[in-house]
Amino acid sequence: MGRRSTTGGVKPAGNRIELYFRYKGERCRPTVDRAPTEPNLRWAKKYVADILERIRHGRFDLAKEFPTYKGLARFGASPAAAKTFREYGEIWLGTKGKLSPSTRAGYERVLKAHWYPWFGDRHIVTVRPSEVAGKMGGLPGSRKTHNNVLDPGRQVFELARGDGAIQANPCDGIAFLDLPEPEPDPYTLDEVGLILPKMRERWGDEMHDYFEAAFFGGMRPSEQIEQRWDKDVDLRARESRVQRARVEATVKDTKTYYNRTLEHHSRYHAALERQFSRTGLAGGYVWLSPFSGNGRKAGAPWLDEHRQGEMFRAVIRLLKMRPRPAKNTRHTYATILLMAGCKPTWCASQLGHSTSMFEKRYARWIPGADGGAELAKAEVFTGQSTGQNGVSRRSKAGK
Repeated sequence: MGRRSTTGGVKPAGNRIELYFRYKGERCRPTVDRAPTEPNLRWAKKYVADILERIRHGRFDLAKEFPTYKGLARFGASPAAAKTFREYGEIWLGTKGKLSPSTRAGYERVLKAHWYPWFGDRHIVTVRPSEVAGKMGGLPGSRKTHNNVLDPGRQVFELARGDGAIQANPCDGIAFLDLPEPEPDPYTLDEVGLILPKMRERWGDEMHDYFEAAFFGGMRPSEQIEQRWDKDVDLRARESRVQRARVEATVKDTKTYYNRTLEHHSRYHAALERQFSRTGLAGGYVWLSPFSGNGRKAGAPWLDEHRQGEMFRAVIRLLKMRPRPAKNTRHTYATILLMAGCKPTWCASQLGHSTSMFEKRYARWIPGADGGAELAKAEVFTGQSTGQNGVSRRSKAGK
């Protein structure tokens, strides 16, 4: 019987830790990239014990576990086949061609800012769950930042697991954090009545009409700037098709990947009629930039929604109004519809939401959408009526 190790199969080797075990009758002494501190040596002993258990059950692959080990040749394996995290990251990005350019660019930024500096040049099989947990645990920023960083790294490891390059995803033990759902923060009709005249005064008629259409059409800004006369708008039928969006100068599908028909509110329709006199006969984009700058010529299509947002913020500052972003024009239209008593199912179809998502997001505005008619039925049934200021009193019928 061989002599039992008194060190647990580990020992310091410079700034690394050397492991010792026997595999297929041969001695193996690979190293791991961890400083030989007491906690790391304890971890390494458990790691060797796990390796021995997998060897015993025939589930250990030396080349996958230690792709840079110089002794691989003795087992007919080559380290050249092993891939680094960066290599798998680039492969994974190459599978994301169907995503919008902005989403793919966001993933790439996260990999370059976090995952590549952490593990980019490491063979992916050498990355341990404890290392990933340590990096994610020390990540500064919000809960949303945590989720945004975790997601692409988790997907890269999952791709490697699908290849058989790793047995388990090191991110599996790291949870996505719950995020508070931001409540819509619309403008009131009184505020809209102040914003639009100030928009005309500060930026001119065309920007006034652009934002009147935003307030009374409820389109996403990326959808509005991609709207075309020759493909989307039917002024005679008073409806428009919403079927594309423009993000960072790139045309993409709508956010939900579903097209919808938008019935024209009278104020939205009037804004389109005025805009038709400016751009309609050309048959191209409905909304063109009336200003030049940042590489854009006056009369060219909007590349994105940033410049309009800046103009909107300037008007809000001039009015000394509580600031909310220009995209909240969409929330404004949604709540106008609900407070007018429109059915949530129809409202959802106009805004491009599922009914369940729409009701969840705008639940605060739905109870009063019937003007109290439904509550009044219950009050009558129970012999109550609702007086002023919402105070209930006994009705005459209930005496």
